[in-house]
Amino acid sequence: MRAERVGSNEEVSEMKHSKEVTTRTPATAVPANGRTIEVWTRHTPDEAHREHPCVGRIRRLERDGYADRVVVREWDRTVFLGEPVEPRKRLARRRVADFREWARVTSARLPEFDREATVGTGRMGPEHEAQYLPPIVVAVYEDGVLTNVVPHVRGGHTVAVSEWLGRVEEGRRASEPVVVC
Repeated sequence: MRAERVGSNEEVSEMKHSKEVTTRTPATAVPANGRTIEVWTRHTPDEAHREHPCVGRIRRLERDGYADRVVVREWDRTVFLGEPVEPRKRLARRRVADFREWARVTSARLPEFDREATVGTGRMGPEHEAQYLPPIVVAVYEDGVLTNVVPHVRGGHTVAVSEWLGRVEEGRRASEPVVVC
């Protein structure tokens, strides 16, 4: 299995040279040491001030020592497949590409990322192709290398975020190493 480092120097350089990033630069590179859990969530207007129920449990994994760091990021309902303008949207699109590459290399499927559409017609501006994004995705990095994306399907079995989280929590309570596919 081939593993690739995510958050390349090219991406960081691109972020630094963007005029929009001069006042705030999001941390895009995944640290090259330890276990990092990156959580991507989206909120609907009625949930604007509410965190996804799994996020608190995932944060506890850091406090309990399973992860060295937990990073929670927010993405929109869609990401443009063309040229996004904002660095946050560029990062979301980059992560989707990384997740798809992980799935290809590990023979997993990411059905949550299969939905694309033409959006932006009418009062929303010019139409463009967009990728719909799931409500929550968890990416696990070991020493900067993407090792797991949840939810995913492998061998006909769907691993949901809550199932993955339950497996990890059980392993932590039992003080046993946890191998999660």
